[in-house]
Amino acid sequence: FVQAIDKAGNAGTEMAIAGNIEHPNDHTAPSEPTITFVEDVNPKDGKLNKAENSKDGDSTSTKAQISVPGDAEENDVIHYTVNGEEKTHTITYNDRVTGYVEIKVPVVDGKASSVTAKIVDQAGNASKEVSGSIDVDLTIGNPKVRFVEDTNNDGVLSVAEVAAIKDGKAHWVIDIPTDGSVKAGDVIQSIDGKGNWVKFVEITDEMIKDGRFEATFNVGINKLKDGKYETPEYRFADDAGNVSDSSKATLTLDSEFSRKPSNPEIKFPEDTNKDG
Repeated sequence: FVQAIDKAGNAGTEMAIAGNIEHPNDHTAPSEPTITFVEDVNPKDGKLNKAENSKDGDSTSTKAQISVPGDAEENDVIHYTVNGEEKTHTITYNDRVTGYVEIKVPVVDGKASSVTAKIVDQAGNASKEVSGSIDVDLTIGNPKVRFVEDTNNDGVLSVAEVAAIKDGKAHWVIDIPTDGSVKAGDVIQSIDGKGNWVKFVEITDEMIKDGRFEATFNVGINKLKDGKYETPEYRFADDAGNVSDSSKATLTLDSEFSRKPSNPEIKFPEDTNKDG
C-alpha cells in the first residue's frame, strides 16, 4: 500500500495499492507448463495399468513431470496440486536445465489421480493453470480352464465320469471371476498360429453373471485313448493394458481303460511237483 505524506509530516487519510516496485515494468505472465505422467507409456492412453505402475517398484504412486517453460526463471514458483493437495516448488537452475520438475502422485486402484499446475513469476504474474489426470486400473482377475465332466478336477476321467457322458465328448469352459476384477468389455485372448496373443471373444455382463464362458469347446472321448489332451491357452486383457495369468487344462482317461487283464492260470493242486 502507498500513503501520501507532506513536507510537514502530515499523513494522508487514504491509501492505495502500489504497483510492483521491484519489477515495475513486468506485467507479462509466464508461459503455462505442461503435465506428463511418465509411466503412462504402454500404451500412452491416459490409463495406468499394473505393469506400467510396477516398473519402479513403487505401486503406491506414479510419477508426473511439470515442465519448466523457457521463459521461466530461477526463483519463479510452481504452484501445483496433487489430488487436491496444494504444494509449491521454487524453480532452480537445475530445473531449468532439465526442463521439468518431477513429482510423486499417489494412486488408488479404480480411481483417477490428478495434478494441476501454474507458474508465478517474481513480479507476481501467474501463468494459465493447466491440469492433467490419469485413470488408475491395476487389477484384472485370472481365468480358469476346466473340463465340465471332470467333476473332481483332477485331470483324469474316471470310469464313472465317462459313464455319465451322453454325447461321447468332454467339454471345457473358461471360468470368469465374479468379484469385479473382470468387467464387461474386457476380452478373452488366445494364441494364434503365429504364437501371438489375440482377441478371442469380448466378455459380456451375461458371461460375468454366469461366471464362465462356454462355447462349443469339446474333445471326443475316443481321442483321449491316444493319450493326454491339452486345451488351448487363454488369458484376460482389459483396455488399460492389464493382462492376467494364462490358463489351460489337460485331460486323460483313467488307467482302468487301458489295463489289459492277465491271462488266466489253471492249477492242479495234487500235481505238487508241477510236472503235469
